[in-house]
Amino acid sequence: MMDMGFWPQLRSIQEKIPGKKQQLLFSATFPEKVQRIADNFMLFPQRIEVTPQATPAVMVQQWLYEVPNMRTKLGLLEHLLKQEGFNRVLVFVRTRETAAAIAKFLGRSIAGGVGVLHSNKAQNARLNALESFRNGEVRVLVSTDVSARGIDVAEVSHVINFNVPAHHEDYVHRIGRTGRALVPGVAITFSDEAEKHHIRLIEKVIRQQIPVAVFPKEVATFETAAHERHEQLKTIDHFKRMADPTFRGAFHEKKRKRRSRRSRPTRK
Repeated sequence: MMDMGFWPQLRSIQEKIPGKKQQLLFSATFPEKVQRIADNFMLFPQRIEVTPQATPAVMVQQWLYEVPNMRTKLGLLEHLLKQEGFNRVLVFVRTRETAAAIAKFLGRSIAGGVGVLHSNKAQNARLNALESFRNGEVRVLVSTDVSARGIDVAEVSHVINFNVPAHHEDYVHRIGRTGRALVPGVAITFSDEAEKHHIRLIEKVIRQQIPVAVFPKEVATFETAAHERHEQLKTIDHFKRMADPTFRGAFHEKKRKRRSRRSRPTRK
């Protein structure tokens, strides 16, 4: 909550409760930013770590699907949700626009009902969507990270990361919505080429590799649309520049290689 922009609300609550009290703060991750904010609330706290932070729940089985583009991700998601055992599924996406679009798509193609949860929804609408998911009225809830933390819904069978989270600690929070109270759960992540950078960093955070699953033969693989491929390449270039400030981008790399080939002496 502290890391998601709710600082003003938390401060308002803090001002209204008694000064003499016992405060407890629980978190699966504890980055420096949250530590600095927590220091404003707590005096001389004792820190207790049950396991090293950012440790995924042991009851969660993790899988990674390498998927080239949005259209293929939709096909894979639809295919998985039609399989046996996907009883109560939480699908995480990056933006509210994506959440709304996927919920609409799934509402036409799968059984069991689909709900949507994001920050643009009114508070009552969010609570109603969550309650419908909790009591089984809807089988699938599509959500942004607004429900990744602090929400307990029993017996979530699967968490699916349709988009890889850009904040790597959020991966731990997302997959922690399943595998709770000693009930096994499954976390599945879809990654396109541009998202592989985040996967590598997530694996460093959780100190383990995420096993790569075999892509189902029944799911069609579509060619990446030009505009989507362009965005992927821009993202890949961005991460390469962060790692190497001298990197000038894929276009310049291709141009440099063409010049290099032309400058090689030809054999007679």
